Amino acid sequence: MAFGGLLKDGTEDPLDEVKDFIPSGSSWSEISKILENEATGNYNANGEKCN
Repeated sequence: MAFGGLLKDGTEDPLDEVKDFIPSGSSWSEISKILENEATGNYNANGEKCN
């Protein structure tokens, strides 16, 4: 995924440049969980599973 370059190396912390784009009231961990749900197509995903 293209989001790999948005985190500081070896951490779960977003780069300072990315923090400006995280919506108010959200955290990177919430965004990461959404991405994981969509990538795995589990029951919490909003989209359709990729083939």
